[in-house]
Amino acid sequence: MFLQTFQIQIYYVSFRHIYDIPFNCNSHVVSFIGKNDTIKYGNIIIFFSTETEKYSLIQKYSSFKEQMSDFVDLPNELHHSINIFFPIVTLTNNFSIVPLTNIRRKCVRVDMFGSFCISEIRLDYEHD
Repeated sequence: MFLQTFQIQIYYVSFRHIYDIPFNCNSHVVSFIGKNDTIKYGNIIIFFSTETEKYSLIQKYSSFKEQMSDFVDLPNELHHSINIFFPIVTLTNNFSIVPLTNIRRKCVRVDMFGSFCISEIRLDYEHD
């Protein structure tokens, strides 16, 4: 039996390195690819790397009991789409280490009834 050691380098980088252009907003909220290729959401806490790969420690959001379609008056045919594009989530105390290659997009987060509505959709010129 042997003990394999490796060095983890912790570093702080500008979010500019993983996003196309910088914004004046909550740029630490991201979507990422989770288990079984599902889309997950979380807050980036810190970046770090090993000799071969870069990672982020992410505090995860979980699905809220209610969906966006519960709060808007739309035809039933649109309920699935609005729930996919604008999920309602709550911040958890669960964390994941995610390779930077699994981070999809920066997200917009809006407070909503004690939870958050999150969207990957953004128009650069409409950001705050």
